[in-house]
Amino acid sequence: MASPEMPMSSRDTRDTPEPARERGPAPASDAFGRAKRQLVIAAAGIALGLGVSGSLDRTAGGVLVLASWLLGIVALHRLGRSGRG
Repeated sequence: MASPEMPMSSRDTRDTPEPARERGPAPASDAFGRAKRQLVIAAAGIALGLGVSGSLDRTAGGVLVLASWLLGIVALHRLGRSGRG
């Protein structure tokens, strides 16, 4: 004996996954805030690197300064891109 089909309205849809929502680009204020924070971290890293190179070890301080410069360049680029409307 064949089982009767259930009407569409009473079908259980809990097992079907919902479509994934695509995330768009971050709002400009979030991107601006992140870029600002990275720029401040880069400035602090440069100051720390200069302090380390002047008091402890020139090589370690130079590495910190160089890494902070790279972070600063990336942050400055992101800051400029977030201001684009």
